[in-house]
Amino acid sequence: MRRYFTLYFLICISLPIFADDFIGHVRNRPPALVIKNETFSGPVLDIIELSLVRQGHKITWLNVPWARTLKMAKERGNVDILPRHSMTSKRYDYLLPIIYGHRKRKLVYFSRKDSDIKISKFEDLQKYSIGQLRGSFYSQKQDKSDLFERIEVNNLEQLVAMLLRGRIDIVVISEAQGNVDHFSKNKLFQRLDYNEIFLNGRYFSIPKHSPLAKFYDDIRKEVSHMRKSNEITDIFSKYNLEAPIQVGLNEEH
Repeated sequence: MRRYFTLYFLICISLPIFADDFIGHVRNRPPALVIKNETFSGPVLDIIELSLVRQGHKITWLNVPWARTLKMAKERGNVDILPRHSMTSKRYDYLLPIIYGHRKRKLVYFSRKDSDIKISKFEDLQKYSIGQLRGSFYSQKQDKSDLFERIEVNNLEQLVAMLLRGRIDIVVISEAQGNVDHFSKNKLFQRLDYNEIFLNGRYFSIPKHSPLAKFYDDIRKEVSHMRKSNEITDIFSKYNLEAPIQVGLNEEH
């Protein structure tokens, strides 16, 4: 009897014991985040899942629009993980960020072709109204500047319509959002000379109000190890995707 009890005990302790089940929100951002037939995949999700499993946790993914995710993260909604995003000064108020690399980010600007707007440097944006997507991060310079009037809308279609009707002077687009073609292929728009290019951190995060925020330090340290060991680069390679740039490996966030 003791032999069978010992065997049963050994089997039990060899099985993974999950401490907690995280709830993660995903929006479709191929190829890094892909939702197809309510199946979730991509290298960023692999990074998160591995970092959680190694700490004894698991995660359930839900398809939720980004604006709603941010609202829930701020207002104590039922979300524990936000994947693949940038950090702004406001987001630090309610999110605990975990960096997994950097990407080169490029902002481009468009106006109506029949306008006389000429932009060759950032300061030339002064006095113009600039349309952008609500809740999106562009750059620290763009988001903090008080040189121009900033007009936020809910979706790309509204940006296009407002620019066509002259309700805004300029539209700013991040190439990372994949929306440049909506403007560059429209014969009524022109791409302005000025671009902003910089290295942007890529993060996933845990809302500060989440009861699972207590595991933040352990998860962050695991991801830091994955960065230093080139495991994150290997994960992106498996998807035949360019891996994030790894700089500042001794940084905390």
